Amino acid sequence: MNFSYCRPFGIEAELNAFDGVAETKRGAFPKGIHDVANLILSVLGEYVEVRGYGNTHWHKTLGHWVLKPDNSCGIEVCSPVSKGWLGLRNIIKVIEAFEKLSADNRCSFHVHINAADLSTKQIANVLRWWIKCEPVFFDSVPSSRKSSKFCQFFGLHAWEMCSVSDQELIDIFGFEKYFSANAYHLASGDLDTLEFRLGEHELCKNAFFVKNWVRLLIHFLEVAKDIEPDNLNWLDLEDVINFLGFNGDLSSGMEQIRDWFLARIYYNHKSQIDEFFKHMRIITSKQVNELIIKFDIDPKEALQPMLLNEVLYGKIYSS
Repeated sequence: MNFSYCRPFGIEAELNAFDGVAETKRGAFPKGIHDVANLILSVLGEYVEVRGYGNTHWHKTLGHWVLKPDNSCGIEVCSPVSKGWLGLRNIIKVIEAFEKLSADNRCSFHVHINAADLSTKQIANVLRWWIKCEPVFFDSVPSSRKSSKFCQFFGLHAWEMCSVSDQELIDIFGFEKYFSANAYHLASGDLDTLEFRLGEHELCKNAFFVKNWVRLLIHFLEVAKDIEPDNLNWLDLEDVINFLGFNGDLSSGMEQIRDWFLARIYYNHKSQIDEFFKHMRIITSKQVNELIIKFDIDPKEALQPMLLNEVLYGKIYSS
């Protein structure tokens, strides 16, 4: 299995204003927003727009980077529509340039994945599989993101979803955008995308994390779209690894995604603050240790590789 998908996607990365002030008055700009725009320009040599408050419907109209104020953190950075390795590489270069900027717990990282070519059934399949896999994806993020009101755990409502139609499920996911994954823009007609909001502040300035997170989510969607689940029961870690095909023969790029994902779970799964999930954390602890041994993963190296430039841009890891 290799990574050869060319599905369009885009990202939103949030940064702190340079003076730490999140909110700005209408017509004003957060401190540092033009410096960030010039940084992107210097990295890519491409046009960067700084605009005021408002929606950024980049999927339909935007072919360039846009920066705008964000009242939760300061600055929001929106990529153009991107696809394939070349598109992701440009995003990686930008995030790499953000390494020394500030992105605290007020910031987060969102991924929009184009679903314009998917049928109602396929979109519903993706959303149902997200419900089933969501606990494991939550295991991979730190407690600050698990408890955020801006990426709420959808699965607690799953029992209500068992008998709804495909379109009803999409409408439910589209009612509220502050779920870990949503169809808010798709349901409203603004964008033909599904949005994944679970990424925490570290992704806003860690290029290696971004590379693997974006690819993991696109791979998840591509696997899920054509398989209708029998139920909405939550999966444990081993089930999710099997569902994603990570037990098979993988390219170096796909191994990188798998190892990074498991290392994230290894370090973050015990940070779950809700006692409701306590029993599942015991199962996850057992399984993640077994999988780390099975795949011969060094968790620290999987998250902080020594040869960073090679694992980011090396051809062997691009597919």
